[in-house]
Amino acid sequence: NRSGYSLLVELDRGARTVTELSTAQYRYVHIEREIRSEEDLRTISRELDALAALDTVLVKLVLSGVVSVDIRQKLDKLAEDVQRKVAFATIRDERVSLIPNEEDLRRFPIDSMAARSLHRLRDMHDRASEQDRPIFSRAIALAYKAFSEEAQR
Repeated sequence: NRSGYSLLVELDRGARTVTELSTAQYRYVHIEREIRSEEDLRTISRELDALAALDTVLVKLVLSGVVSVDIRQKLDKLAEDVQRKVAFATIRDERVSLIPNEEDLRRFPIDSMAARSLHRLRDMHDRASEQDRPIFSRAIALAYKAFSEEAQR
């Protein structure tokens, strides 16, 4: 009676054969990390790549931190890769705040509506309560995406 196993009992004219069968098909991996840089993402990627038989791995990835637009895009790519590589993944990243850094904001002319709006949202984020910051972070992400798409047209 071992955890993760069952017994197959075969009866054949008085003979009995007992075989132990593994029923534990999946392994559960819980990773909780704070993300601040590209190196943090590489560390998570290496940790997952080191696991054997990824098709039998169930992953719960819980992330937090404050990241730039570039790091957020790389985080989204990592999340896609994780979903594709393992049997099942739950990725909780609502505690990752997107705050454009100065390099991100330089994509827009300083006096443009995009730059002014993003600066204003970033200031509101910084003054918001801890509870309200995810709302402003999401607003910043959506505004940045919309302004970037418009700039590419």
